[in-house]
Amino acid sequence: MDFALIGDDPAVLPLIQAIAEAPEHRLTHAANVGAFRSDLKRCCTSVDVVERWELLPIESIDAVIVSGRDQATFSAAKQIVSHGRQILFFPQAAQGLGVIYELTLSRDESHANLIPIFLDRFDPRVVELQNVLERGELGRILHLQVEAELAPNPRPNGRVLLSAEQVDERLLRDVELLRTLAGEYNQVTAVYSQADGSGLAMANVTLSAEGVSESSWSMKPTAGRQVWKLTVTGEDGSAILSVDGEDNGYQLQILRSAEAVEHYSNDKGDECRSLIKSLERVMHDESARPNWTDLTRDFEIVEATHRSIARRRTIDLHFETTSERSVFKSQMTVAGCALLVLTLLSLLGLLAAGALLDNRDALQVNSESVGFVIDADDFRLDSAELSVSGHNHVESIARRMAQVPHSVLIAKSDDDNLDDRRRQTVTVELKQLRAPDVERRTLIVELRGQTVSWLMKIARVAWVIPLVLFLVLQILLFVAKPSSESREKKPSQRE
Repeated sequence: MDFALIGDDPAVLPLIQAIAEAPEHRLTHAANVGAFRSDLKRCCTSVDVVERWELLPIESIDAVIVSGRDQATFSAAKQIVSHGRQILFFPQAAQGLGVIYELTLSRDESHANLIPIFLDRFDPRVVELQNVLERGELGRILHLQVEAELAPNPRPNGRVLLSAEQVDERLLRDVELLRTLAGEYNQVTAVYSQADGSGLAMANVTLSAEGVSESSWSMKPTAGRQVWKLTVTGEDGSAILSVDGEDNGYQLQILRSAEAVEHYSNDKGDECRSLIKSLERVMHDESARPNWTDLTRDFEIVEATHRSIARRRTIDLHFETTSERSVFKSQMTVAGCALLVLTLLSLLGLLAAGALLDNRDALQVNSESVGFVIDADDFRLDSAELSVSGHNHVESIARRMAQVPHSVLIAKSDDDNLDDRRRQTVTVELKQLRAPDVERRTLIVELRGQTVSWLMKIARVAWVIPLVLFLVLQILLFVAKPSSESREKKPSQRE
């Protein structure tokens, strides 16, 4: 198979070395490698390094290896996924959960094959430990514990403290390993010891779930040799997977009793062959683990530790496969909550504005509420003669005057003589229609707050429009695509 590389993460070197030593595979092109170029050339001399990923012959390449966290590498990954090409993705905690979600949506759109590469999962000692646990040789697993001592990045003040980025990077790798050996966790509790915000002196994370063995993870800085150790405790024995030193590989010990200790080690040739074999398996077997869902879960657990630290409590995870539909639901939930708060505040503001700006008296308010106000539009232009709509309005008032006690108000104009004639016209009309107490209840008044009244009507309409639009947008839920996994499950469910 022909591979191409995009990105500058040195963690990809073991895979590049394994590909270079496998006669049936080769790395043909690389792009966006930056300062990593010299290391890449030493590992694979025949690789053709290009300046931009667009120059890669994507159509002739079987799979693209993506490793890096810069925006250019991420943009290239999205474009390649949209072309439906197979991608081997090297995860880094610094890439962030948002990047993983975006690639998930691109994958669902193009049906490309996205394969996360955790080199720890491919190590022969890790595979052997997994086989030992699956065969039940240690009995029921009681607890898993990871203890790590890592050399911190250099600091100007000389303090030996870990950065949050270092902790997240190591935790991401170890979470995947713990999930592989124990199962799916849905509760995360994190406790970090911070030194005045300048770094971490200790990081502790507890992973748990009902029916799954609890896992403890701890990490602290060291000025000496870096040490990493995983202890799996079972009812019938225990296993220790460890790394002593930065460049040393994994060592595995199986302790079935005080006298029975088994050691597992491999040479570099075995590691390369095992890595290529595992790589071929995950590329051709759709059921192989880890898959993209595993990667998403790992990132979500790391993200949950941040929330646990901020809230100082255990975080419950409710996993849902990322898709256009799930993202739409999340966005609509957030938008709905914000809209409800905004609607409440707008209503209070609307009521306050109406109370402050409305200068109408009780007489006008009562008459307007029952439609007993006759304005200039009910008369013909500059005359006392009722228009057709004015006649209809007066007839409507006359039918209700016996039941409604409010006065009939005629809008005052600039001409007092015209106002008197209009009142005479209205009273005559009402009397002919046998309305009660016409003379006393028909008044000429100066109508106030007409502009404010119209503005308040417009404001009430504007207040309700966002709610209507939000409800209409819910129809888009049926347009949004579900996850590719959900679509794949439907045929089997029907069967």
